[in-house]
Amino acid sequence: MSTPPSATPPGSAPGSAGTLVLVGGESAGGRLLQGFDRQLRALLLPPLVRQRLVPLAAKESSDNLDALTVLIDAGQLRPVVDRTWPFAEAGDAIRQVEGGHARGRNVVLP
Repeated sequence: MSTPPSATPPGSAPGSAGTLVLVGGESAGGRLLQGFDRQLRALLLPPLVRQRLVPLAAKESSDNLDALTVLIDAGQLRPVVDRTWPFAEAGDAIRQVEGGHARGRNVVLP
């Protein structure tokens, strides 16, 4: 699960600057956009915000996954986990993410 687009709208932090990289698609954008509507909307925002907005679409490859495995095994890459949930509370986990309260990944355990 990831933080929904409404959780941290681009330009919402007063006085913030820098680059905001929008990775992947967080919402069902229909058959045409396949969840990439957020990246397309970001292309329209630069005149309205201080941040530079950069859409990014990643392509999976076995070489990249092998490189990530090396970093994980070396302890150099760790996910940011906001909270873990038992499977019985999966609905609460989804509501947490949809409500924009997650500040990292929410993990549902079996």
